[in-house]
Amino acid sequence: MTESDDGNGNSGENDQPLPGESEEQTKSRKRKERLEQNRISARESRKRKKTMIEELQRTVITLSRENKELNERNEQLRRNMMEIATKVRIFDMKRNLAGRNQSMMRIASPGHHRGVTT
Repeated sequence: MTESDDGNGNSGENDQPLPGESEEQTKSRKRKERLEQNRISARESRKRKKTMIEELQRTVITLSRENKELNERNEQLRRNMMEIATKVRIFDMKRNLAGRNQSMMRIASPGHHRGVTT
């Protein structure tokens, strides 16, 4: 913003006709100035947009990599969990078999008679 700029892109020094300038010439000059200012503004806007898109593309790449790594880690943890669950089932089956074997051995042991007390 220049010293004479009112904050709206209007410069006080260009509002008045120049000496010897007709009203038509003033309108034409102001239009050219406005078009030039619009071109500058559009160029800056395209530059900001390009920068923003490039940053978003970098973010997408980073997040995609992170997502892939997390999915791989998740899959590994699921496999580990399934292996542990299988081991727990095997352990429980062995424990149940051991308990049955002990019961069978008590029943089969000498001196053990059902319903007979001594």
